Amino acid sequence: MITQLAKGEMTVMKLAEPFKMSLPAVSKHLKVLEKAGLVSVRKEGRYRYYYLNPASIDCANQWLTDLRQFWTSQLSRLERFLDQNSNND
Repeated sequence: MITQLAKGEMTVMKLAEPFKMSLPAVSKHLKVLEKAGLVSVRKEGRYRYYYLNPASIDCANQWLTDLRQFWTSQLSRLERFLDQNSNND
């Protein structure tokens, strides 16, 4: 859904099209994304248009980058440790 919303705002119906999910299930997913601050909603009549919050997406991307760097470092340290200990056997 995030990928779809990167193209522009969409209604729940439009967002649901490529998924084999009910509209209530799609709405639940969107509510989670909205609660996380990743998407916002604009109401127009009886339609709800969802769109991305770029600042939140950038923040999430930075967090994932930091997390990736942390775990890459940890796994590299583990690999060195295992290599050193396998050479001692």
